[in-house]
Amino acid sequence: PEPARRGGESFPVRNEAWVNAAEPLDDPNNVWLHEYVHTRQDFQLSDEMAWFREASAEYYGARLASEQGRISERAMTEHLSGDSQEATLTDQSTWETERVPYRKGARVLALLDRNIRFQTDDDRSLQDVFRRMNRHEGPVTYAEFKRIVATVTGQPMGPWLDRYVAGETPVASFYGQSARVGLFGAIGWTADSPGDAFVVVFALGLLATLPL
Repeated sequence: PEPARRGGESFPVRNEAWVNAAEPLDDPNNVWLHEYVHTRQDFQLSDEMAWFREASAEYYGARLASEQGRISERAMTEHLSGDSQEATLTDQSTWETERVPYRKGARVLALLDRNIRFQTDDDRSLQDVFRRMNRHEGPVTYAEFKRIVATVTGQPMGPWLDRYVAGETPVASFYGQSARVGLFGAIGWTADSPGDAFVVVFALGLLATLPL
C-alpha cells in the first residue's frame, strides 16, 4: 500500500514482484498480471531481442485480464491498438521512446499469437514459443527466436518476422491485419468495415474463378 509508488516492479531472478495495492484488476493495463508475467520469464535475451521482455508482459497482461473476464475483448483490443510506429524492434537506435516494446512490440506479439493459432488450428500459441525460450540455454537471439517460431508453427515465418520485427513496417492494430502467412499473407490489407471485408472476399472469389 501507500506510500509505495504506483505501478509495480518484478525481480524474475528471484520469482518475486510487488504491486501497489491500489492498482485495479479490471483494467487492460493490469499491473498485477503484467508483473506476474515478468516472474515467468526465465530466458536471457540478446540486445536485438530486448523488446520481447516488456512486449510479452504487456500483451499477456491485457490478454489474461480478458480471458479471466476482468475486461472485455474490446477493451483489450483498444489497449493494444493505437498510432502506428515505424520503429525496428531489433534495433533500439530506431526507438523514439522507451514505450516502443509496450506499443508496437505488444501488437506484433498479439498478431504473431493469432498467426500461430491460425496455422495450427488453435493447437499451439505464443505460449509454446515462450516455453521454448525459457528452456533455451544462453541468450535468445533473433535468429533463434525465428527458429523457435518456425518449430512451433510448423513452417518458416522468417519473412513475416523480418517485416514486422526486424523491419520498420508499422502495426496499428493486431485485429486490422491478415492472420494468414501463406499465399495472401503478404497482402496485409486492413478492412475498415464489414462492407470492405465483403468487397475483398468477393474480389478474391471472383479471381479464383478465372482460368489459370
